Amino acid sequence: MASIPPVNCYITRDSSEGTVIEDTRPITAPQGPSIQVSYLYSALPTPSLVDDADLKHHLEVSKREHQVAFPAAGSSSAAILHFAPNPTGDEGFMHRTNTLDYIFVLEGEAAYSVNGGDHRVVNKGDVIVGRGGWHSWKNLSKTEGFKLATVAIGAEGATENFLEVPKP
Repeated sequence: MASIPPVNCYITRDSSEGTVIEDTRPITAPQGPSIQVSYLYSALPTPSLVDDADLKHHLEVSKREHQVAFPAAGSSSAAILHFAPNPTGDEGFMHRTNTLDYIFVLEGEAAYSVNGGDHRVVNKGDVIVGRGGWHSWKNLSKTEGFKLATVAIGAEGATENFLEVPKP
């Protein structure tokens, strides 16, 4: 996959001097040959800001080998996904999670397809609210990357990092 600029993440925290901004470097991991994910933050249901409890949880999760891409019921996670240029026009893979996803297209153009045959071409500035349905992404550019930001909230009954793919 082509070199992708690092993502900077800034987290605010209250201190004895007032609110401060801390620079963090999200954990970035490849997801196959053409997708890279930068995990920004994860929180438990009803996050507590008292004594930085939510931040402590996030820092503990960030030490794990596998980050929380798809949260458990009531929990949330945020990430940025980078899709490499698609010179051969490869299709994306159909999958679903048990999450409510707020997806913001940051760069590029992609086809967002669902298993009922419907699809939309999405561009910078478009927003998708995904509600646990089957879907796939396909970068439509042979030469440019595609980037999106997402906030996922675990739906009722969701388990951490559940990802379903079609049965053969």
